Amino acid sequence: MNDESVEALAHRAGLAVEWRDYANKPHRVAIESLHRILSAMGLPCDTHGELQDSERRLALPGLPPLITATVGAPIDLPIAAEKLPASVRLTAEDGTTLWAELRPTASGACLSAIETTGYHLVEFGDQHVTVAVAPQQCFTTADAAPGERLCGLAVQAYGLSSGGDCGIGDMAGIAALATQAAKLKADALALSPMHALFTAEPTRFSPYAPSSRLFYNPLYADPRPLFGDERVEKAIADIGVLSAGAELSWRPLIDWPQSAKIKMSILRRLFEDFYATDFAAAETPLAMDFSKFLDASRPLLQEHA
Repeated sequence: MNDESVEALAHRAGLAVEWRDYANKPHRVAIESLHRILSAMGLPCDTHGELQDSERRLALPGLPPLITATVGAPIDLPIAAEKLPASVRLTAEDGTTLWAELRPTASGACLSAIETTGYHLVEFGDQHVTVAVAPQQCFTTADAAPGERLCGLAVQAYGLSSGGDCGIGDMAGIAALATQAAKLKADALALSPMHALFTAEPTRFSPYAPSSRLFYNPLYADPRPLFGDERVEKAIADIGVLSAGAELSWRPLIDWPQSAKIKMSILRRLFEDFYATDFAAAETPLAMDFSKFLDASRPLLQEHA
């Protein structure tokens, strides 16, 4: 067993063994890293016997669980020609479905290009595969403002704590920073990820490990622009968390479980009041806006919740 055979196995498993950094400098993935990644994929190769067994398993007929692709480029599917249907069902990440054409190739089949990025499900017969479609390149500042020199700020959203946010920051702090940055002629404000986490498990608070990138973390919501100060203050008084929330706002470190518990209790109380008043009436601007949001978000929102 040598490094070349491990790299060949990695390539067959869909791993890139070479890559270029932001300066277009070429790099090669360390053999030790390939060993670990392949083992995590169920393809160990620490010994000659393991390498041969992993090669045999990759050679077995059938689709892998995941295939990567690029927007606008045809997609090769390793399926037998005798099992080739004329078309396949494609369920996009946003829930829409359509039929895509297949044509035979020397190695199996070629699926027509997918023009939308995301994780899409391809189904035919009793087989299915997830196709991860990436853009042709990352979006850059040159794409946003060609030929211009820009300046901006980068900030962790939870570092913008202010009174009333239970110590975890929210859109109020972000809006305040954006206002001041604009006065100083800043062009951009880059934020840490604000995607949905795990509401039932507040100890899983890393913004880099979300439960979904299709929805946002409600803990960062500032309810005051929506409901007004008086309604928010009443909700806080009703559940009796004024002092606890204020104390959490000024701690030197964030108590994520406790802060999340109190912030969510406030948001739930506001929603209960909204549901019993505005939504029951069904004709208030807030209720109609909420109904439009629900209609536009189904069924993904229901599945996420």
